[in-house]
Amino acid sequence: MASAALILPGISGSLVFLLLGVYATVTTAIANIQIPIILVVGSGIAVGMLLTSKLVRYLFANFTIYTYAVMIGLVAGSVIVVYSEIEPGGSLIGCGITFIAGLVIAYLLGSIRK
Repeated sequence: MASAALILPGISGSLVFLLLGVYATVTTAIANIQIPIILVVGSGIAVGMLLTSKLVRYLFANFTIYTYAVMIGLVAGSVIVVYSEIEPGGSLIGCGITFIAGLVIAYLLGSIRK
């Protein structure tokens, strides 16, 4: 899951590790050079990146407008998370609003024909 964050915009791999509860394990393994843990995490990231890139390629080939809409929503939603200190507790609502705005903007841009 964290490797998807390396490919998709607006998502942090560190945040995914924190949400999964493995951030401390990974950083400790890197700091103490624990090769088995580093190899397992590294191979998981490599496989995840390959699978995610194939999925994103498929989505762009078959659902271009909707894929762009999701990408714009992720980027716009991440701005709210970065500035979540402005209004505590409002970041979830802000992320939802910007995600929907990204979907609408991408759909409108995709429906414009030359």
